[in-house]
Amino acid sequence: MIRARPRAFPFRTSVQSQKQERPRVDRRSGSGRRDATQTIGQTAIHPQCHKKKNPAPRRGTPSPSHAPETRPQKTLRYLNPTAAPPLLSRFPTLHLLTRICTLFLAFFITAHIFMEYFYILTAAYGISMLPTVASSGDWLLISKYYRRGREVRVGDVVSYKLPLKPGENGVKRVVGLSGDFVEVREAVVEEGEDGRKVMGSRPRCLQVPQGHCWVVGDNLAWSRDSRIFGPLPLALVTGKVIAKWSWSSWVPEWGRVEHGLKPAEEIDWEVD
Repeated sequence: MIRARPRAFPFRTSVQSQKQERPRVDRRSGSGRRDATQTIGQTAIHPQCHKKKNPAPRRGTPSPSHAPETRPQKTLRYLNPTAAPPLLSRFPTLHLLTRICTLFLAFFITAHIFMEYFYILTAAYGISMLPTVASSGDWLLISKYYRRGREVRVGDVVSYKLPLKPGENGVKRVVGLSGDFVEVREAVVEEGEDGRKVMGSRPRCLQVPQGHCWVVGDNLAWSRDSRIFGPLPLALVTGKVIAKWSWSSWVPEWGRVEHGLKPAEEIDWEVD
């Protein structure tokens, strides 16, 4: 029996086909570039096949063609406190009136706090403090530090709430504090030696009770003071006169308003 010899195949073995030939380098150019074609096994590959493909976009990252358009960021109003609100910016007159009302309200609140707890400027009226304080034209600066009789001394001129007329204030001089003795002379009608009735006085000594003071006006003949309503409670004292200013003198008189406690008839003064 004759065996047939196996037919020889024209291709190389599997081991030889898997070997890749090294690419030929053009040494004349010196740039190290590969030739136009490369042989891998028995197949010719174009150099464009070696270019890397565009990597696939990651999940969740938009592609450049589908990227959202960037919009200009809006400036929030609360980030710019100087900017006027939209409603007021449309109406300039309303915006101006709002600012004026705000400034007026702030001034009113500040003035109220200043006059209630610090100082107050008030006009003088009446003749009970003549000639120290004129009946008209004088202005008194009153300090609220001395309210309720705080650090008040004998001889100070204080402002107080009238005990007989609620809602009204008065200005008198302090002549006695708690524990002091005050002599009060009451006017009485007496008979003279010839039988005629004459005006006289009867002295009476009083002690000022605790928590009170005794106030009188410099014009004793025309003053309604503690001789009428009795000792004044210190709780009614609203302040102390620390300066006087008049139209005749532009310079205010600071310090204690000094004057003797004697009848006005003994002092030279003029009344308009």
